[in-house]
Amino acid sequence: MKTFYIKTKILVGSDSMAYLATLKDKTIWIICDGFLEHSGGLQHVKSHIGESNRVDIYTDIVPDPPLESVIEGVGRMSRLKPDVMIALGGGSAIDTAKGILYFSKKMDIGVESFIAIPTTSGTGSEVTSVTVITDTKNKVKIPVKDYGITPDIAILDPKLTLSVPHDVTANTGMDVLTHAVEAYVAQNSTLCSDGMAEKAVHLVVEYLPKCCRELHNADFREVMHNASTMAGVAFDIAGLGLNHSIAHQIGAHFHIPHGLANGMLLPHVIEFNSNHSLTACTKYARIARLIGIVNSISPDYLAVSALSKAFIQLMRQLKMPVSLAEFGVTKEQVMPFADSIAEQALKDICLTANPCPAAHEDIVRILSDL
Repeated sequence: MKTFYIKTKILVGSDSMAYLATLKDKTIWIICDGFLEHSGGLQHVKSHIGESNRVDIYTDIVPDPPLESVIEGVGRMSRLKPDVMIALGGGSAIDTAKGILYFSKKMDIGVESFIAIPTTSGTGSEVTSVTVITDTKNKVKIPVKDYGITPDIAILDPKLTLSVPHDVTANTGMDVLTHAVEAYVAQNSTLCSDGMAEKAVHLVVEYLPKCCRELHNADFREVMHNASTMAGVAFDIAGLGLNHSIAHQIGAHFHIPHGLANGMLLPHVIEFNSNHSLTACTKYARIARLIGIVNSISPDYLAVSALSKAFIQLMRQLKMPVSLAEFGVTKEQVMPFADSIAEQALKDICLTANPCPAAHEDIVRILSDL
């Protein structure tokens, strides 16, 4: 038996922020990326909140949210005791808010409503039960899964993504693609998650290059916002896999943006999984046919190879490095850490949904090829 749970109410479009006007006489805590305070994003949100509410702002957010920031946030939440928590920003802001909520609930401190407002189209965190917290001392990213931290409301306003630069747009877009592809072949996939994943892949392949060419096109941005959320729903149902379990570690070790790390790994993980799982091979081939890079009679193994090449070409088109060396990390820098990265990847919760087992030496081999 397979079960899945879809909790979040999703509001989409340029007028979706109007929902905030329905909040009355609440203590509202906004957790957001600091630059939004000066870029106008925070003011855009606050302008929709009525004067009957008390609003408190927390902007001490850093990329790859460390455990220390989460602990500090828990202290602030225990003092403020908000009715509504709003997470505004990219994955770091939303993950920080989720981490704060997770530990606050352990202290019997909760909120009436948790609202996520993403400003990048990438993590899908606005609809998932997962947060990733970084142990900076040990250079390890720790995924935490708990349905209690899934946002109640997700507001997808494309206006908030119009100022996102090319590199961030490309990196977060590759994160969406990886979420969808991994969810599609994950052990816990269902017809529902497959449908979401298929559509997300199709949209990313078509619209991510358009977004990167026309950064201020709100229509393209809205499509990518939708794709990100669909991929988030898919992987929250189905799980992820080896790609993310390694990406979490190399991101922490070498300060590689998460989506970029995922994109670099994707062709290597596709090759590994398709060689060890007939089901995965079949489903990868189906993706290749769905996005039109091979015809319906192409053998699966050729379709899978074409898929990997297409994803590499997509990254080239987006002017992204496709290997660690192109990013500036040499093999001599990587291999001394290969065993510890493999060890941590094997402990990563994402690996449990991979379509086939992966051993320590498999991960080391992928790192050596990366």
